Amino acid sequence: MKNDFVKNNIRYSLILKRYNLTAMYPEMYLYVLTLSSSGNVLAEFRTNTYEYSPTVPYSADQTACKLYSVWMEGIENEPEEYIEYLEKNEYNKRKRRERPETDSKDAVIIQGSPRPDGNCAIISGWVKETLESSGLSCKIIFPDDMIIHPCIGCYQCYNYGCCTFKDEMDEIIGSVKNSSLLIVCTPVYTDTVPAGIKICIDRFQSYHAMNKIAGIRGLQITEPSGNNRNVNKQKKEIKGLLFSVAGRKGKSNFDHLLPVIEAFFANAKIRYSGRVLADNMDNIRDISKCKNLEDKIKNLTKKTAES
Repeated sequence: MKNDFVKNNIRYSLILKRYNLTAMYPEMYLYVLTLSSSGNVLAEFRTNTYEYSPTVPYSADQTACKLYSVWMEGIENEPEEYIEYLEKNEYNKRKRRERPETDSKDAVIIQGSPRPDGNCAIISGWVKETLESSGLSCKIIFPDDMIIHPCIGCYQCYNYGCCTFKDEMDEIIGSVKNSSLLIVCTPVYTDTVPAGIKICIDRFQSYHAMNKIAGIRGLQITEPSGNNRNVNKQKKEIKGLLFSVAGRKGKSNFDHLLPVIEAFFANAKIRYSGRVLADNMDNIRDISKCKNLEDKIKNLTKKTAES
């Protein structure tokens, strides 16, 4: 839907576009309503079909079309006042925000154990030592020491490519985006990953959304610097490694954890490049006592980082 008009010798365009995102999710559509003049967007509203739960009595299509009519009526009745109102009213721009600048490291380690001195911490130390001995910079992230709001499945990240929550998850996503290698070190908790890592995995949905909608022609999203670009695709390949420990004996203890990590890497477009799994830690206690395990982890890390 489009309406071009002139008010006070200034030409405006009110446009409502629908973008087909069904390649990502069935029946997902993004609606973008913009008021622009001379190529500059003065006001904007975005919504998508997945924002609306089954019990909500209206849809994204109805909301977008209704707002189009409301904006058009306001502009026709009080053009100067209403256009000024739309320009100043932040409700239609609130989901587009600058992401903080993050440091750029060659590799990022997500240490998923709440224990700062446990077996996963020992593995993280081996990995960091290996990377730095190869001349690569490294950053270790401890999700349990950070303020990260759980994902609530609102799907608003598919409007602008960033999460509705502004917290320390921005730092994690920014660090991973700027790296070339992501290492996940995690214990097995109740047959899967601990809560800290699961929160990170769920919140990486906004990273997935950013990469997906960035390639849509004519649709702008916000870069970490705050600059809007039409294309913001991941520019380089990021490789991923998994190092995990389980208390009980038997590799079957990782059967539920592995699909979670594999799905996480696939969703974030990170190439799964290998893993090392260490079981029976309840009996062994200290992972450094496992024969050849340290060398195995260091060799895989070095090989992946240098490939």
